Amino acid sequence: MNKAFLDPAPRTYAPHVYLLARSSRGPSCAPETLSIDQLNSWLLHEATRIDDVMLMFEEFMWRCKAAGLAIDRATLHIGTLHPRVIGFSWVWNSQDYFCDEVAADANATKSEAFTRNPLFHVINEGQTIKVDLESEEGANSAPLMRELADQGYTTYVALPLSSSHEKRNAMTLATRKPGGFPPAEKDLIRNLIDLLALHIERHIVQRIARNVADTYLGPIAGQRVLDGEIKRGDGEAIKAVVFMADMRGFTQLADRLSGPEVTAILNAYFDRISDAVLNHGGDILKFMGDGILAVFDQKTFGETAAANAAVKAAKAALEAIDELNRNPPEDLPDPIHWHPLKIGIGLHRGEVFFGNVGGEERLDFTISDAVLNHGGDILKFMGDGILAVFDQKTFGETAAANAAVKAAKAALEAIDELNRNPPEDLPDPIHWHPLKIGIGLHRGEVFFGNVGGEERLDFTVIGRAVNETSRVESLCKPLGRALLLTEPVRAALSGDLQTGLNAMGEHALRGVGKPVAIFAA
Repeated sequence: MNKAFLDPAPRTYAPHVYLLARSSRGPSCAPETLSIDQLNSWLLHEATRIDDVMLMFEEFMWRCKAAGLAIDRATLHIGTLHPRVIGFSWVWNSQDYFCDEVAADANATKSEAFTRNPLFHVINEGQTIKVDLESEEGANSAPLMRELADQGYTTYVALPLSSSHEKRNAMTLATRKPGGFPPAEKDLIRNLIDLLALHIERHIVQRIARNVADTYLGPIAGQRVLDGEIKRGDGEAIKAVVFMADMRGFTQLADRLSGPEVTAILNAYFDRISDAVLNHGGDILKFMGDGILAVFDQKTFGETAAANAAVKAAKAALEAIDELNRNPPEDLPDPIHWHPLKIGIGLHRGEVFFGNVGGEERLDFTISDAVLNHGGDILKFMGDGILAVFDQKTFGETAAANAAVKAAKAALEAIDELNRNPPEDLPDPIHWHPLKIGIGLHRGEVFFGNVGGEERLDFTVIGRAVNETSRVESLCKPLGRALLLTEPVRAALSGDLQTGLNAMGEHALRGVGKPVAIFAA
């Protein structure tokens, strides 16, 4: 969701509710008159071809007016999955001809004005609520009810539509007709709304999919996936300006602080870099530890504009980090542990392959299969690196260690098989054969969760154990072994897997107070 919100004037919205889009087609988007049967037919046929919720909702409401229904104001509310937005709403009014799309952040639902609004009970409890605005009791029951009564509305109805994760979607209707909605219209309106709800559910699924794809893949990559480009190898060569940012001293920081503390600092850093990239039209492709990889596509921008945008984004990122250093937020750890943050940014222009790489089950390497087949969770592909975890909570200590070792051995066997029988679709083996890899295994506590900016997130693990595992893997080459594991992993293994391990002595790992016993499998 773009942070550039629109001016809602002449309407007003509550704090933490932001205008995203507006349509003012008015009654021209619907026939002057039509029957209820024709309105039902439109919902069953033509409405299915309208991709924009706002336009569909707007046309539905004007068609209701054309059918003679006494609806003068209507709102539609849906929950969503988004890092910054708790839900979207559409607000239609027959008097000002506007139909608005608005977004609400989590703070919007904490106000007394919302908790006293009948909509609160509809969303949280599934109640259908009717308020008589012609009575003083009804008009004074909530700030919004008072406002609607003063505008001449006589009846307000809020009703549930369907469930979206834990919250219900809802719709509200209001009329200016004296005495409220005619009894003959109530069943007609309810039946129409039931049909409308089917369309809304379709749009909700699409919107949530889009939000999740944008958040975890980025808008460009996300759209490609939603368009069906999900097979390994799908993609294209693009010319782009590549943006790479990195935090200085992050490894030492992660060694000193707890997972939640590191995460807080990392998120503050990512938030500022991400905003700078996204606000200048770049696409964030990956978070790699404390690194950010982004591109400015020349096809979208043009050569000069892409280069200009990347440089402006880099300068904005540096300025944002400077401001963070000058005014550290209170929710960050004591600055003595991390201040000041220092970063480096590199820019280059050239041709890159933009698309899917990875294993058959987890896109982003034969190794993937080995991990997944033994119950591991692949969290990240980092260039030629793979980060995976075997959760002790799921497996148990011994079973997690056993599974990790078995997966590592299976991965090595798979690479050996790849070297013995290279597939025909790979380049000439003279250019790459044989493949050699190193695998490091370590056991410890990690922080498992979301990091990133407000608009772009990554689900990963961070912590001292991650850094130490990387250092164990780096010993594979000097020790001449493909698979190394630490004493904590060995100690957790079952007896049969401990047999055959070769002690490689104790080795100092950077950031670890005392040498760690290393074993080769």
